[in-house]
Amino acid sequence: MKKWTVGVQFRKNRRKQLAFLILTGMCVVFFVQSFQAFCRITREASQLNPAPSMTVVLDAGHGGEDGGAQAPDGSLEKTYNLEIAQILRRYLQNAGFSVIMTRETDDDLSDPSLPTIHTRKEDDLRKREQLVKENSPCYFISIHQNKFSDSRYGGTQVLYSPNHEDSQKVAQAIQESFATHLQPDNTRTPKAATDSIYLLWHIQQPAVLVECGFLSNEEDLALLQNPVYQHKVASCILLGVAAYLEKEKGVVIPSASWYDDTITFVGAETTLWLEKIKFPMSAPNAAFLLLNGMGNARAVVSGIPWKKNWRPRYALCRPAMRGTGM
Repeated sequence: MKKWTVGVQFRKNRRKQLAFLILTGMCVVFFVQSFQAFCRITREASQLNPAPSMTVVLDAGHGGEDGGAQAPDGSLEKTYNLEIAQILRRYLQNAGFSVIMTRETDDDLSDPSLPTIHTRKEDDLRKREQLVKENSPCYFISIHQNKFSDSRYGGTQVLYSPNHEDSQKVAQAIQESFATHLQPDNTRTPKAATDSIYLLWHIQQPAVLVECGFLSNEEDLALLQNPVYQHKVASCILLGVAAYLEKEKGVVIPSASWYDDTITFVGAETTLWLEKIKFPMSAPNAAFLLLNGMGNARAVVSGIPWKKNWRPRYALCRPAMRGTGM
């Protein structure tokens, strides 16, 4: 009887071991096949929809002996172009873009030994164009200011290159971003560049030129001289680029990634404005902020969260979002 019982137990154990081995083998086969299918689908998808470029050639228009347009108070366009471009560079880098500046100081790219202003200007533009060629595929964003004989006109106008189908899409997204977030009365639509704008006429990559405001308009000029407003302008441009990438390329730029450290540089006003765009205040947010330090009371009074490491309503029970600032 004892031998029979041992034999039955042995056979049961063998069956369990065999079942376990079969189940393990089936799991291995399933995971291997799933992994192979995933790799194949990923490979095929990447061939159909290659990853979009995350490189931006950022152009601060004019520079050096070329001051660009002159405001009634004598200030020059080149100064505002560079200031806004430097802010935008930081935002783009924090959002994960590789940024190449055409200029970082009050200089141009021309050969100073050339004999005339005209030849130096041509040389400068050709070298800016060459930077785009050397860093393709990329996006080209040129920062400028407008000026008109009638001082009534103001607001942002975006122009685009006719050489790439995505240029108009980027321009439309940026134009809509300004109308949505900063200039609700701005009803302009993007305009195609003509041969009078050398860079947009010749560049073969997605390319736009942003006329941020009118130096001939008293209100625009006062705003453009305000560092807080300059940050808002840069933010609208990035919000436009982000909207384009999400709609056309399926790439999402987390908002926290680019304005996470804004308060360090320009104070709460700009950060409040930026975060209000994305995350309006709610009672749960207010409670969370107050429970995490009275220093956040300012955010609650202002109606929106501002502190660097705040968490929006949908993330109250999750780890805080962190940026990729560089």
